[in-house]
Amino acid sequence: MNKNNLKLIFLLIAITLLSVVALNGINDRSASIKEEETIFLRLKKNSGPVMRGFQYSNYLKGKKAFNLRAAKFSVEKKKIGIFKLSPFKVARFRDAEFDLYGQTVPPDEKMSQTREALSGKDSSGTTGMDSSFKGVLSNEMLPPPALKGSVSAICEPVRINLYLNDEARTIIQAEKGIVDPRQRRMILHRNVQVNSGGLNLSTDRLVIYPETGLFEIEKKYVLKTQDETVTGEKLTTDFYLKKVSM
Repeated sequence: MNKNNLKLIFLLIAITLLSVVALNGINDRSASIKEEETIFLRLKKNSGPVMRGFQYSNYLKGKKAFNLRAAKFSVEKKKIGIFKLSPFKVARFRDAEFDLYGQTVPPDEKMSQTREALSGKDSSGTTGMDSSFKGVLSNEMLPPPALKGSVSAICEPVRINLYLNDEARTIIQAEKGIVDPRQRRMILHRNVQVNSGGLNLSTDRLVIYPETGLFEIEKKYVLKTQDETVTGEKLTTDFYLKKVSM
């Protein structure tokens, strides 16, 4: 057999091998595309649209009161047990950061709140408050896309920045946060850290009540000040970790 015939045979073998490899690659890609389409259709069936780079702001009485940023936002069916057959929906935010703006309560308004509370007209627990975050977690304040048909919003992880008169005062971080607009509160879970004016509060579950300006803890906590470290299993304190009730 001459050299030209050998070259032709080797060329045909090489072409055949390349064709087989290419065909396998096409088949694998087709299978991968079909799998991705199946996953997409399943997510589309159970969830709403996914939005990346979400940002929303709102105002109260002409002043900025609420700002939300998140890397990703979606709406999905609320899970009951292991099933997603619930008619309710929840909003889900990834890498969420909230800015909540409070205002100093004027002396005359503060006295009015005290009189109303003493007369039984006001049960909001705002007596003696020096600042107000009222309404920042109301249905009207939160982004409509997040609450249209949703009973709550889940944020994983979450950071909350509390401002008083546009000045940053307190930072709260947690692995998970649940916004409950019906009760105007936010429940934080797992590795909760609160920092305010050199004070630090650590716990695994913390409830934020903007209407009363209070944090509530019913689990173990560690409160560190400049002079001491306090531990316990139940704590109520204001947003600045100053007024503490154990």
